[in-house]
Amino acid sequence: PEKWLTYKRFVCERTTAQGRRYWDRDDNAIEAALRYAGRFAIRTNAEANPFKALSIYRLRGQVEQDFNQFKNWVDGNRLRCTDTAYWGKLQVCTLATSLRMMAIKGAHDREQGNRKIPNNSIDCLFTILKQIQADKRHTANAWVTRTITKKQRDMLALLGLKIRPGS
Repeated sequence: PEKWLTYKRFVCERTTAQGRRYWDRDDNAIEAALRYAGRFAIRTNAEANPFKALSIYRLRGQVEQDFNQFKNWVDGNRLRCTDTAYWGKLQVCTLATSLRMMAIKGAHDREQGNRKIPNNSIDCLFTILKQIQADKRHTANAWVTRTITKKQRDMLALLGLKIRPGS
């Protein structure tokens, strides 16, 4: 039934001279369906070069992903404020989104073997790193981290961060 719904427009019922009915492919319907297959039109008044316009158009997925991250991951959709605060919030959210994208790209570039981003989610990676704790020394103005697990060390390595011995 599913295939019939998809392909029924490409077949038609015909009758022979003896009155016998049979199914035949509809070449006109197939030709009409394939006329623009793999082609599309981009209408723009901003770019005259069609190849450059196509390359810009193909970036729309990345732009949509960036807006999604801006709105949902760094709370960029809560911009109900004055004009000055709006621009400040926009700058902070743009910076946060840029840092987040750099962290994702760097982590993907450093993935190897068992060292991978957990669940392919930077949020999971940051959750693991949030568990790292540090205590301030009583005798000095310095912080000392508590024991860091192997998984946490691997997540730090994915971000290109090195742990100093004795810290």
